[in-house]
Amino acid sequence: LLGGQTIINMVHPGRGIFGSDFGTTTFVIWKKRIQNYKGSYRRLFDEQGEVKSNEVRENALLSGKGKYAAQQDNFSKIPGSPVAYWVSQSFISTFEKGISIDTISLYTGSQNITADNERYLRYIWEVDRCLAGKNKKWVFYIKGGLFRKWYGNIELFVNWSPEAQEFYKTNSTSNLLAPQYRFKEGITYTELTSGTNSFRYLPPIAVFDKKGPCIVDVINTLYCLAFFNTCVAVEYFKLLNPTITLQVKDVKNTPIIFEENAISKVEQIAQECIKYCK
Repeated sequence: LLGGQTIINMVHPGRGIFGSDFGTTTFVIWKKRIQNYKGSYRRLFDEQGEVKSNEVRENALLSGKGKYAAQQDNFSKIPGSPVAYWVSQSFISTFEKGISIDTISLYTGSQNITADNERYLRYIWEVDRCLAGKNKKWVFYIKGGLFRKWYGNIELFVNWSPEAQEFYKTNSTSNLLAPQYRFKEGITYTELTSGTNSFRYLPPIAVFDKKGPCIVDVINTLYCLAFFNTCVAVEYFKLLNPTITLQVKDVKNTPIIFEENAISKVEQIAQECIKYCK
């Protein structure tokens, strides 16, 4: 991070400066690395990211609001080394104590792509159920969908005939999901969201699209599902990727800490949530 340079201080006004919707910062960098140096940071927007007037932000700066001090060396402990001056030391330490979902599951960034959804996808009420199911022409297809936690958004079929699979495999803009990820129990979520991400239980009946990534063969599936649906996980996602697209690498970089004494209780609660959402 920043090579041999040191962030001396930074003012973080947020979005809306100069009429732009992009986030902005003003900073001073010294072209020398100072070990254990604590930089001074100012955060001039609230947690909701609401756009404030320049006058409001100026008053916040002058009144001393939003003060933080952070060691630059800590940023490198977080995957991607974001300038996360606002997070606590205990929060940063979870990246050292926790494990990645990738180490206890099968999780791919190479999902299925039909390249022609109008031709190959159907809503479940459009298909004769005699033709649907594993080893038949049509199979359930997970493709993200609207915000919904715990269970749901299983509303599409994809053409899974040998001819269709050959097209996904050979067409230059398609992709055929690898066999080890098909029809497995796991966790799915919606990649694109304008707000909070939502994770759902995945029954072993489907294949999945790039807009609805799935994590399969997960150890302690319901515990991991419950964690990803917490407000704590949301803070990690905002830190690792503050955009509207939650990428596979961001989920993989989110640390999970297993509390052995709590696993049974957490999974019981998750099971109840799935039942209610069904």
